[in-house]
Amino acid sequence: MSTISVVIPCYNDAGFLAVCLAALAAQTRPADEVIVVDNRSTDASAAVARAAGARVVPAPAPGIWPTAAAG
Repeated sequence: MSTISVVIPCYNDAGFLAVCLAALAAQTRPADEVIVVDNRSTDASAAVARAAGARVVPAPAPGIWPTAAAG
């Protein structure tokens, strides 16, 4: 069976991230790895990700493309 990795770029979206991570956890075939790429969030995004068991990768360059590429 193949492995599944999910990369989620995130910037100050802790509430939506929690919903997203809960939905991923409820999938029939859960991801083998969930990576949340934190783009310098000032809210609880990184803490929410860690609490859900996701790996948090920092992305210092602003913007969706550098953040997604960091994942």
